[in-house]
Amino acid sequence: MASFSVSPWFLLCVSFLVFFSTQSYASHYHQPKHHHNNQHQNHHRGHIINAEAVCREVHPVNYNICVSLFKSDPGARKPTKESAPKIFIKIALNNVTSAHKYARNLLQTTLDPPLKSTIITCDEFYFMSIHTVRKALLFLDKKDFGSVRKELRLVQKHFTKCESLYGKRPGLVSPLSSINKAAEQILAISIDLSRRVVAHKNKKTQ
Repeated sequence: MASFSVSPWFLLCVSFLVFFSTQSYASHYHQPKHHHNNQHQNHHRGHIINAEAVCREVHPVNYNICVSLFKSDPGARKPTKESAPKIFIKIALNNVTSAHKYARNLLQTTLDPPLKSTIITCDEFYFMSIHTVRKALLFLDKKDFGSVRKELRLVQKHFTKCESLYGKRPGLVSPLSSINKAAEQILAISIDLSRRVVAHKNKKTQ
């Protein structure tokens, strides 16, 4: 598999897309610490995992972005094998929501008819993706990991279709390429993390 290098611009784009995720989690997770309760909860939720080790194992191609997102999210500071997929799927939800907001804002300033048409179509994909990722979270709560991956793959297709629109129109440059690429990488990591939970559970039952 080809190696994947992360440019500073790409990480900047990702940081922008998860900004709302970081802000929304901060108020929830910045609670007074009760060490006894934390130890009790960690016992039931699973052992704390090392983000670098997980990213290296699960998605070495997207290692840098995986670690960057884990560290950018206050809710991901002490991930477990069980909680890691939910952390990333919530990041994906905030990602597609931000993409939708960005596309809506872009439409207000875009005057070129062909470009505006493609942005409208992409925005429709983004809007559908929000609901699809929410469905994936519901399936995750039910531990239906197969359905989780199915929904996330559908979201991946939405972003791929958006980007392909520009390839069909010569001379039309996509203003959404970085957003689409970032979303696809986040979704790929989310899918692999959910697959890892299944493999971990199967290993424990053997």
